[in-house]
Amino acid sequence: MPRKAIAGNRQPPLRLRHAVVDSESRSVDTALLRHYYDGLTSERWYYVTMLVLKDTAPEAEGLRRFVFRHPNDAKLLVKVGKPEWFEAKLNSGRPWYKPRRRRYQELLGHLQEVREHLAVRARLQAHPLFVQRIVGFEDTDYGLGLVVEAVLAPDQGLAPTLTQLVDAERFNAAKSAALDDFCEAVVESDLIVTDLSMDNIVYGATDETGPRFVLVDGVGFKRLISAERISRTWNRRVKSQRVARMRRDIATRPQDLARELEDEAEGRAAATRKGSYSREYRRAARNRFRDAAIG
Repeated sequence: MPRKAIAGNRQPPLRLRHAVVDSESRSVDTALLRHYYDGLTSERWYYVTMLVLKDTAPEAEGLRRFVFRHPNDAKLLVKVGKPEWFEAKLNSGRPWYKPRRRRYQELLGHLQEVREHLAVRARLQAHPLFVQRIVGFEDTDYGLGLVVEAVLAPDQGLAPTLTQLVDAERFNAAKSAALDDFCEAVVESDLIVTDLSMDNIVYGATDETGPRFVLVDGVGFKRLISAERISRTWNRRVKSQRVARMRRDIATRPQDLARELEDEAEGRAAATRKGSYSREYRRAARNRFRDAAIG
């Protein structure tokens, strides 16, 4: 007798699916299973409940990960790795001492973030306000997802990045003072930061605190032997240099934005000219064909 996947025909929670995972091939069937079939009792198979994210567009996207709103809680986000990024990295060439099959694969970003979260919490009694809070893990149709607390804007959308604030001319004196406090806290902490760019810093609030700047990505070390891990003084020096670079980016952002808009306008103008040339060429060809037919 086949066993039912859902006891008593009860529907699963919102946007959750019961999936069968092949433990050897790691392939996942994301369809809603209503029946278990005879023969699925092998030890190769086990049953999980996962979040289905591929039906929705990500809220944000980084180099290595997608960021989705949690389907069941709008105050949480789910970060998932990009398998295509990992495959592209493997195929782009690697040093001889790095094996092709990496131990953490596309979950390396999760490892770096969790490791720094634990390192900071080991020295503090409470969660630091300048870095995003980690809630846990959940299975998704992208693989293992890292669940974090969402930093929100007043309209309950995702908090704007520092880049967006500067571009919209909303980076005022109050936000500048808040950024000073954020930079001081980051430098004085034990957190290792690899990318303190304007796109990795957001300004928003959570249930516990009011608006502030929060680092949402770019933490952790990548090398096996990292000087930042060995020396707290060196770590602070490196972070101070990253802060100085980020402040230079803020100062030059208006000029960079104007240059980007100018390049975009030139690209559209070039495309328009190319299209008009193509139309004129086709018109001239038709006229030549018509004249030849008449003659």
